[in-house]
Amino acid sequence: MSTSIDISEEGGIRYLHFGSEWVQGAMRIRSPNALELIYTREMMAGLLLQPEPWPRTALVIGLGAASITKFLHKHCPQTRIQVVEIEPRVVAAARQFFELPDDERRLAIHVGDGVDYVLNTNRHFDAIFVDGYDQHARALAMAGREVMILEAAAHFGSGASSRNSEVIHAGIYYPTGSLKAKL
Repeated sequence: MSTSIDISEEGGIRYLHFGSEWVQGAMRIRSPNALELIYTREMMAGLLLQPEPWPRTALVIGLGAASITKFLHKHCPQTRIQVVEIEPRVVAAARQFFELPDDERRLAIHVGDGVDYVLNTNRHFDAIFVDGYDQHARALAMAGREVMILEAAAHFGSGASSRNSEVIHAGIYYPTGSLKAKL
């Protein structure tokens, strides 16, 4: 990323920007682990569909202001979190301005391309959260990358992932050819 990383504050909320007015992440200063932006709350909906202590492992692609990472860290203490962020300056900003936890036991940060990471890892994750944006607030797939995450489970309804495309998929499967399957 060759753009600037900017921080702004207004009304008790700290914002992350990538060289434009687009908000890339936000943190309410008095509640740093809360999910300030609506789409981040929607991305956590899959957590409601599984019994605790799920997920044991989570992959977060795109760190931004670390909202998803901090929420998982606080509310899912059994979860080991792997974050993949392409821009090292975003990691530095998350540590300096957005209270990214320093917990090597449960939280690992990999600086690199999220798509490459998924294609090359042998690790398996219970939950995958795709939240990668560029400076124009385009999701990974719209920024010239095709993204496909395949989910497999021993039985139906046991996997979940969420994406910043306002689509939440929680391992709910419908018969091939049904209207719900086409949605």
